[in-house]
Amino acid sequence: YCRRIQEQIPIPLKNNCSFFDCLFFNEYAKAKEIPHIDRIIKKEKLFSKRYIFVPVVQSSHWFLLILCHFGNKKLRCILLLDSLGYGNKSYVEPSIRSRFVSQFYERKRPKETPQDLKSIPILCPKVPKQRGATECGIYVLFYIHLFLKMAPDVFKTESFPYFMTPNWFTTPDINNFAREI
Repeated sequence: YCRRIQEQIPIPLKNNCSFFDCLFFNEYAKAKEIPHIDRIIKKEKLFSKRYIFVPVVQSSHWFLLILCHFGNKKLRCILLLDSLGYGNKSYVEPSIRSRFVSQFYERKRPKETPQDLKSIPILCPKVPKQRGATECGIYVLFYIHLFLKMAPDVFKTESFPYFMTPNWFTTPDINNFAREI
């Protein structure tokens, strides 16, 4: 379904976004080395994208990372959207910063220091929460779908959380979306 979402977005926006496979982060976090990461960075031109969508599954729970403006030191940030509302970025921050982000920058931005990478804010908006125990995957897809419809051309942390609030969408909205897929 994530591919279907990608096919529906307008070409200009599509050219400014990149989407990771839903199991990439988990595979990446566990591996000692990912030899094809250089190819992914080059092929996808990740540092030229406005938004990079990274669905993550940890401990049987799905949440979404959105890497914003990673090629722009002044604008870059990471959004963590979690339908259970843990909002505890300390739970995932080590694997996000020490492995995922730092290795991306090591490959393409050797001038970045560990302190530069620590300064990238991880923002956890209070988004609508799932009611049951198994809807997290649907919520991740709906977050992607709605974010793409509402995302600003330039995501500025001063305007955070923008539209990503507890009232971003209603239970009937997510239920209708779930029926569609």
